Amino acid sequence: MSSKIFQIMYVSSAAPNLDEAELTKILSAAQKNNESSQITGILLHSDGNLLQLIEGPEASVHRLFNKIKNDERHTNLMVLFSHSVDQRDFPNFKMGFRSASRANLRESFPAYSEIVENRHIPEEDLKGLSRRVATFLRTFAKTTQMHR
Repeated sequence: MSSKIFQIMYVSSAAPNLDEAELTKILSAAQKNNESSQITGILLHSDGNLLQLIEGPEASVHRLFNKIKNDERHTNLMVLFSHSVDQRDFPNFKMGFRSASRANLRESFPAYSEIVENRHIPEEDLKGLSRRVATFLRTFAKTTQMHR
C-alpha cells in the first residue's frame, strides 16, 4: 500500500446564487466529512471563481472529486493538475477557506488571474502556471488568516 498523497487542483465558476454564506455552509460540511476521509486542502473564492486543491488517499480524493464535478453550484470546471506527492501541502487544513477580491489576487499573484480569466491555456503553459498557483496557495495559507 502506497503512502503517497494524491492531489487534485481545479478552477471553476461559482453559480450566481453561491454567495459567501452558502460557501460557509459548504465549508462546514466539508470540514466534517473531510476529516473522516483523511482529506485536507484549501478553497479560494474570488469574484465568482473557485480555486481548490484537495489532497489525501487517492481513492478518497477521487470519490470527493467525482461529487465536486457533479455539483451544480459551480460550472466550467477545469483540472489544473492531478498527481501523487510525497507529503501534504495543507496537513492542518480540513479545508482551508479564504475569499479575496480578484483585484487583490491580480496584484499579488498574476498567474491566478491568467488561469481564471483564460480557461484555454495550452497544456505546456498550464503546467508552469499550476506549479506557480500551488506555490502561491502554500504561501497564501501560511501568511493569511483562514477558516480551517
